[in-house]
Amino acid sequence: MFIHCDYHLHTHLSNDCETPMALQLKTAKEHGLTEVCFTDHLETDFPNLVGENLNFETYDKTLAALDRLGMTVRKGVENGLPCHKESYPKMVEELRNHHFDFILTSAHLVDDRDPYFPEYYEGGMTLHEALNKYTSALYQYLQWIPYDCYDAVGHIDYGAKFYPDPEARMHYADCPDQIDAIFRHIIPEGKCIEINTSTYRTITGPIPGLDWLKRYKELGGEFVTIGSDAHLTKHVAFRLDEAAELARAAGIRYYATFEDRKPILHKL
Repeated sequence: MFIHCDYHLHTHLSNDCETPMALQLKTAKEHGLTEVCFTDHLETDFPNLVGENLNFETYDKTLAALDRLGMTVRKGVENGLPCHKESYPKMVEELRNHHFDFILTSAHLVDDRDPYFPEYYEGGMTLHEALNKYTSALYQYLQWIPYDCYDAVGHIDYGAKFYPDPEARMHYADCPDQIDAIFRHIIPEGKCIEINTSTYRTITGPIPGLDWLKRYKELGGEFVTIGSDAHLTKHVAFRLDEAAELARAAGIRYYATFEDRKPILHKL
């Protein structure tokens, strides 16, 4: 395995996952990984949240009791960005009051609705509309979160991930202004984007993203994080090497791991 780490893993501590942390780690080791970062969900003011939000006391106890199997284990979080500006002080306080090695920030809501669910697309929403709505919302949320409260932006192609057409992909040409705005906002501050391989689970042909990754490089992006977004053991370490090759093909020179919120760069 070329990529030695998976930087987007969920466990039973996420509201949408039942896989024990120890089992995710064991699976990662079996795949030849030497480092993982657990990024369980923290959602602030998420409407109709199913299950419990991340409990930090339980998280710390679970990590402390974990047999690390000789691997490097980082404490991360996937912070879901709220839709409303008035929710941000509460979220920021939560993030600043806890220690993390890595904060991945993601948008799972547009207009208080989650694009994960089929009903989000009812009414004839086109893929072009879905992508523009999602990237516009993500850019807006990034204006509201302080730079010290995140390290990387997760799955910017989430707007296509659950679109009803199985051939749906995000292409740079679908929403160039929004993608450029996101990149121009995060890159000067030393933040990066994630290549999330969950998008690849149903793909048999070439994996998507080369166009927007090239644009990321053109606008000054030097490194990425790479993660499987695995909620099940069968998805741990999924197609990480292919994601790395895609980044390299786009001219990106490094992928990053993190310790105490500081990036450690590894050559691609």
